[in-house]
Amino acid sequence: MPEHVRLRDIAARAQVSVATVSLALRDSALISPATRARLVALAGEMGYRAHPYVSAYMSWRRNRGSLRQPSIALLHPYATADGWRAHGSVNLREMHRGVAEQIRVHGYAAQEFRLGAERPRRLLEILRTRGITGLVFAPVAEKTQRYDFPWDKFSAVQIGTGPAGVELPRVVHHHYRGALDAVRRCAERSYRRPGLVLDRAHDERLGHVWRAGFEMGAEECGFARHAVWLMSEQRPDLPGLRAWLKLKKPDVIVTNLHHLFEKLLSGLGLAIPRDIGLVSLSVPAIGDRVTGIEQNSALIGTRAVDLLASALQLHRTGVLPEAVTTVVNGRWNPGETF
Repeated sequence: MPEHVRLRDIAARAQVSVATVSLALRDSALISPATRARLVALAGEMGYRAHPYVSAYMSWRRNRGSLRQPSIALLHPYATADGWRAHGSVNLREMHRGVAEQIRVHGYAAQEFRLGAERPRRLLEILRTRGITGLVFAPVAEKTQRYDFPWDKFSAVQIGTGPAGVELPRVVHHHYRGALDAVRRCAERSYRRPGLVLDRAHDERLGHVWRAGFEMGAEECGFARHAVWLMSEQRPDLPGLRAWLKLKKPDVIVTNLHHLFEKLLSGLGLAIPRDIGLVSLSVPAIGDRVTGIEQNSALIGTRAVDLLASALQLHRTGVLPEAVTTVVNGRWNPGETF
C-alpha cells in the first residue's frame, strides 16, 4: 500500500468510483447516508488523511480556476468574536499577532471562531465546508473548558494552558525560567529579601511553576524560600497583605499582578522603588516602565503556527500521546521599578 492512502485506493477496496469516494468524504448529499458512512469508516480504517495543498488544488479545479486559499482556524473562548485579537491582556494580543502574521508567512489565511458561539456540530460543519483542518487554540482560563472535536480529522496546537485531559502539542512561556531569572536579577541588585505575590487561580492553572522557579532561585541566592503570598486578583485581601509584609519584610516584590500591586502598595503608603522594589513576571512590552520579564508572546504565537504547519504538511492529526510542549524564554526589561 502507498505511504499515503489515496482516494483511488479507497475506491478500489470499496469497489466504487473515485468520484463517489470524493463526494462521500465531503459529506455530499448526492451520496446516500449509508454509503457515506461506509466509505468514511473505510477511509479511517485505511489511514486516509486529506492533504491541505491537494484539497486546495482540487477546490481550484472544481471552481474552474478560482483558487481558494487554504485556511487555519483560530479558536478562542473569550466573550466576543474578536475577543482574542482585542483582549485586555497585552500578552494575549501579542500571541494573536504572532499567530496571524506567521499564518500568512506559511501561505494560509486565518479564520477566527469563538468557542461556544456556535454549537459544536455547526462549527464542525463550517470547518468542513471551508476545508479547514488546522486549528490553533488560544489559552483558556478554566481547565474545565471542553473541546468537542473529532481529533482524527484535524491537526491542532494549543497555546498556553488548555483543558485537562487533552494532549495537544503546546507552546508556552518558560514561566519557571522567568521566575528564576527574576530572583537572580534581584540578587545582582543587592536585594536580600525578595517576596513572591501571585494570583492564586493563575498559580494553580500553571501548575505552580512560577513558585518553583522563585523558590529554587531563592535557595540558589541564599534567600528565604517561602516568602510567598497568594491572593485573589478579583478580591484582594488588603489586611492580609499588610500582615504578610510586616511579617516577611520583603525589600522587593516579584509578581504577576504588577498593575494591581502598585495600587495596593500605594494604599499602604509604600513608594516604588524608593521603599520597595517591584519586578513583574508579565511585563507588557520591552521599554515599559515596569521592570521584569516580557514573555515574548508574539514569538509564542509564531512557534505555534510553525508546529501546526509542519503537522499539516506531514498529515499528523489527532490527540498525540507523545505530544511535546515547546517553551519560549522571556526577555528582561530594565524598567524603572527596580
